[in-house]
Amino acid sequence: MRRTPRSISARASALLVCAALPGCAEPPAPWEGTEGRRDDWQSRRLEIAARPSASTSPSAAPDPAASANTPNRGDACDAGFRASGEPRADAVRLGLICGPPERFRRDSDVIEGALAEGGAVVEVPLRMEAHRCYRIVAATEVTIPDLDVELRSERDVVLASDEDHASVALLHRRGGICSDKVSEAHVIFRAGSGKGRFAAEIWSRPDEETPLPAAPIDGRGAED
Repeated sequence: MRRTPRSISARASALLVCAALPGCAEPPAPWEGTEGRRDDWQSRRLEIAARPSASTSPSAAPDPAASANTPNRGDACDAGFRASGEPRADAVRLGLICGPPERFRRDSDVIEGALAEGGAVVEVPLRMEAHRCYRIVAATEVTIPDLDVELRSERDVVLASDEDHASVALLHRRGGICSDKVSEAHVIFRAGSGKGRFAAEIWSRPDEETPLPAAPIDGRGAED
């Protein structure tokens, strides 16, 4: 179609008005097409898609040292307990937190010694009375990040063992390890990793009204 002087004049007037207004863009003429503008919009979409999202930005990795001495224990008495790295003080504090509130009483003086990964264990005899439940608390220096504790019967059957890989141990958390007869057991302490000093205490209580059933000394221990 031929453009008349009238249509050209109207377009020129529109351009002059648009130039005077901020942010005004010239609309494309019908015969100019819009292919170039579609290309610009596609480039804009690709640019937006390439921007990193806040939800996908990498988060800081947890510091293993920050949680090494604070295992997740749910609602157990030692939940949130933080070791100071001083074995005797930590063992006494842990015993007081988990002992009297659950009717346990201290049955031993503080047990102290040194441990090293791959080295000799420390073995402490424990006379288990009939119808009593026992609990062992222990703590180490920060140089032993993994303390292993076991309670074994006189026939060397494992009655209970500490499953935490931490510098503190509590055996058992729920009801203790209970016996239905007198027996000579022994507690074994070893360093799963590292080396340094440790300290421990033994606590006990009557097993009447114990949340878990009493475990006979033949090797059937209460669940942790």
